[in-house]
Amino acid sequence: MTTVETDQESFTRFVERVGPGLTQALVAALGGEVGREMSAEALAYGWEHWDRVGTLENPAGYLYRVGRNRGRRYCSLILHLRTVSRWLSRVCLPR
Repeated sequence: MTTVETDQESFTRFVERVGPGLTQALVAALGGEVGREMSAEALAYGWEHWDRVGTLENPAGYLYRVGRNRGRRYCSLILHLRTVSRWLSRVCLPR
């Protein structure tokens, strides 16, 4: 009798195998807090799209790019918000 692995089992094995390395790589690229958050985001994306991601030649590399791209957008947004906040504090606050 053959055992057919479910998507959940397949993804769980994948995360156990590559999750720590993915997190480590994203922390190195984006910093501690953002890297850990983007690792979680990338793995969540991987689960949502596992039917496609699981068939890729390098799913870990693909999810690294997902995390890296989301992290760069996040950091860019934070930088933009800080810039706007500084500008507003100079323009709007009485002296």
